[in-house]
Amino acid sequence: MKLIVHSIVRTIRSQSGFTLTELLVASTIFAIAGLGLAEYQVLLAQKRVMNQQYTKAIHYAEEKMEELRRIGYEDISPSDEPFDTGVHGDTNFSRTVAIVVPDLKRKIVTVTVQWKDPGGNIHDPPVEIKSIFSK
Repeated sequence: MKLIVHSIVRTIRSQSGFTLTELLVASTIFAIAGLGLAEYQVLLAQKRVMNQQYTKAIHYAEEKMEELRRIGYEDISPSDEPFDTGVHGDTNFSRTVAIVVPDLKRKIVTVTVQWKDPGGNIHDPPVEIKSIFSK
């Protein structure tokens, strides 16, 4: 009888598996890692939105600069103050143009685009493109 009990105890001890404590520790580690990954995903989503807005701002600035190039040197009038040209159909963005004439042969054109982030705050710094038009 003693031999049978000893054999059963040895069989139970030799069986592989995890204890409840080991499972709880592993679960805790995975939960902490999962929360870290979830937080990282939120950060990536915010960065993606910021990059999309920045790309749109660059597009709107380049679009206005190309429009001014098509107009031509002679038809671009200088301005004392930057004037708002707006962005059609996108109320989160505003676009201003400033034209300075440093001499008789050049005009310096600056297109600036600002936008509101998802929180409603004006993004700083704005996108700014400068170009020199000459005769």
